[in-house]
Amino acid sequence: MTRAVALAPLLLLLSLLAGTARQDDGLAARRRVRALAEAGRLAEAEEAARRGGAAMLVPLGEVLALTGRLATADSIFRLAVERGLPDRRGAEASRAEWAGRRGNAAGARRLARGLAAAYELDGARWPAEDRVAAGRAYAVLGRDNAQSLRAALRAFDAAIAADSGLIEPRIRLGDLFLGKYNAPDARASYAEALRLGPGHPRALLGTARVLAFQGSPEATNGVRASLAANPALAPAQALLAQLHLDAEQYDSAAAAAGRALAADSSATEGWAMLGATVWLEDDSAGFARA
Repeated sequence: MTRAVALAPLLLLLSLLAGTARQDDGLAARRRVRALAEAGRLAEAEEAARRGGAAMLVPLGEVLALTGRLATADSIFRLAVERGLPDRRGAEASRAEWAGRRGNAAGARRLARGLAAAYELDGARWPAEDRVAAGRAYAVLGRDNAQSLRAALRAFDAAIAADSGLIEPRIRLGDLFLGKYNAPDARASYAEALRLGPGHPRALLGTARVLAFQGSPEATNGVRASLAANPALAPAQALLAQLHLDAEQYDSAAAAAGRALAADSSATEGWAMLGATVWLEDDSAGFARA
């Protein structure tokens, strides 16, 4: 790594912090950035977040992560936590989730426990979006602990009670239910998210995952609907690749996996689907690369 490349994240953070004094911590502005990202308009979302200064650090980190720039995103999240910036609890939850994604189970639990402990101390006073962050932390701990999983469900329910218009906790509930093979409750949670936000890409993707889990031939149409709403949704492209792979449509599977990786080079599901596809085509070198 060259010195210039190594300095890039630091220079980005310094340029953002320079705008701290002239920015507010408006929730509406952060939600606008996230709405752009949800629609796959990532360049616009990144530009809007950069204009927002330090108050928009966490949404910026989220956008960077969606395009595979995890190291810079993690630096941003760490700084947001250290400085007590808006959405810092969401940043803590993201760091815990990504530690788990990288195989650092101990680090993921450590980060999640810190956030969960803070929530148990005074979470009743937390705003709805911070309660979502607590639920995400409990979900990390719940991978091997049923009690933490129940706490995650309660935290997401508490977020909904605090703000009945929030879509995110409903999607997270659906993900939790589906992760425990509870397809009916998962589908109901995604349906509620879609009631609040018709055409929401990740809610459509969740519904498609339920259909795929149930072996429904409608799963492919469901994934395509989510991609129509957000063509840059890497997990949807990866699921489409899986469905093509199941149908032995190897060229289509490889193309969908490639689109997932073009959107997010860190998408492990995309690499897994690409590896599986080339393996089934007896391409051992391609499998090793993937």
